[in-house]
Amino acid sequence: MRQDRIDRGELDGVATAESAELRQARRRITELETELHIVRQAAKFLGEDRPRPKGSTR
Repeated sequence: MRQDRIDRGELDGVATAESAELRQARRRITELETELHIVRQAAKFLGEDRPRPKGSTR
């Protein structure tokens, strides 16, 4: 009942729709962080983690 009152704007709090969006955004952020970690590990494994010389267009 309390959440229904929040959703209708009668009480302060996070609405159900906003809560769902936040959960989805947090899940996506976690996925992207995991992907970034994998890419960094692959670059390290392949030796591509070294700094590039100045003027390098790679």
